[in-house]
Amino acid sequence: MEKGLIAASAECSVCKKAMRLVKKNSSDGYIWECRKKGANGHRMKRSVRKNSWFEESKLSMLDILKLTSKARLSSCESEREMSARVPKKTDFLSVRSYQFTSLCSQVGSS
Repeated sequence: MEKGLIAASAECSVCKKAMRLVKKNSSDGYIWECRKKGANGHRMKRSVRKNSWFEESKLSMLDILKLTSKARLSSCESEREMSARVPKKTDFLSVRSYQFTSLCSQVGSS
């Protein structure tokens, strides 16, 4: 959640109230859940993957992050090598490339 990989909150589709993040014995470890008792009682569950880039994958989030980390490291190394060879005055790197390199540096140092 802190890195923005999954939603920081979720809304129940029935009562529109905030759902709670609940630890579960599942591949992701958590689910969003709403439990309402009473006249309009319901129990709604939602995957933490909903509306995230993990949503369509069959892999565990841990496996996805491991693969992403490997790809990121090799890509960051390539970006660093490339930017080291490019003269500073050349507008070679796009804003997205600069942001990705910055992200690689931040993630690599944490």
